[in-house]
Amino acid sequence: MGFGYWVIQGLYAVGEDAFAYDLLTCKDEHSWHTMISEGATTLFEAWGKEQKWNTSLCQPWGAFPVFNYTYNIMGIKPNPGMKSFAISPSVDDSLDFAEIELPIPDGWIKAAFKREEKGIVYTISAPKNVELIFDDKPNITFINNSQKG
Repeated sequence: MGFGYWVIQGLYAVGEDAFAYDLLTCKDEHSWHTMISEGATTLFEAWGKEQKWNTSLCQPWGAFPVFNYTYNIMGIKPNPGMKSFAISPSVDDSLDFAEIELPIPDGWIKAAFKREEKGIVYTISAPKNVELIFDDKPNITFINNSQKG
C-alpha cells in the first residue's frame, strides 16, 4: 500500500489528477474502499485483512487518503516553518463541494470550494501572520478571507 502513495503522488505531479482521483475512490479489491467495507475503524497495512497474512490493522501508510485530501484535492501545501502555504487545489469533475479545517501552529486554516455555474469558487481563511500563495487555476475563483496583519 505504501507503493500506492508514490503512484498517486506521481500521477498528481504529472497532471494526471483525474486518474489519481479515480484510483483513490475506486471500489475494487485493492482500494481504501475495501477497508471501509470491512468495517475498519483504523487504517490497515494492506487493502484488506485477508490480503497479507500478518497485516497490521493500524498502519500510517493507510492514512494516505487523509493526506491526499489536504495536499492535493484541497491543495493546501505548507512551506517550511508553516508560515506560508501554497494553495493549488485539484478538483475532480465529480466533486461539487468540499471543505476542511486544518490546525496549524498559529491557528486554523479553513477552506471550502463549491462548484457553481461559472466554475469553482474556493474560499479560504488563515491566521493573520500566515501567507497564502495562490496558484493560477483557470476555472477557480479564489476568495481570501484571511485576517489582515
